[in-house]
Amino acid sequence: MPTDIFVLSNYHSYKGGQNPNFDKSSSMLLDFKQGKYLAIEFWKALVVDKIRAITGEPFYIATVPSSTAGKSHPGFQALIPKLAQRLPIINKDYNLIKRKSTIDKLATGGNRSLSTHMSSLKVPHISVEKAPVILLDDVTTSGNSLKAAITLLSHARYNVIAAVILGKTVD
Repeated sequence: MPTDIFVLSNYHSYKGGQNPNFDKSSSMLLDFKQGKYLAIEFWKALVVDKIRAITGEPFYIATVPSSTAGKSHPGFQALIPKLAQRLPIINKDYNLIKRKSTIDKLATGGNRSLSTHMSSLKVPHISVEKAPVILLDDVTTSGNSLKAAITLLSHARYNVIAAVILGKTVD
């Protein structure tokens, strides 16, 4: 497990517009998933501040990938280059973690088990120097995709120094 896991906000699901707890950060998370500009800007400031508080040293960045094999996450695809303008990210042009097989979307009832994530994710490149990594995830519910990502990065000899999650599902 990483040294620290930081959750930047609570996520209240939309529930077809029927959730009275659905708030601005929850809305910004949904917009982030679609790669919308205002949401990218909203999360950029929060993520930069958190990572600067964690480390000032160069680091690799990894994101928990989309449920679809080979698909890039629109929000992270737009956010990472913006973070790289302000932070010493070593691998600003690629993600350390890949989805090797598609899984059912978690938001619509897909299997959230640790074994599902362990068998569908891969880290294609092994680190030779125990390189430091900051792991990013948009929303965590069970935490199993995060655990799988951390485990796989560790097995590939990366040192996950922290995980930063934009939102944790609370209802």
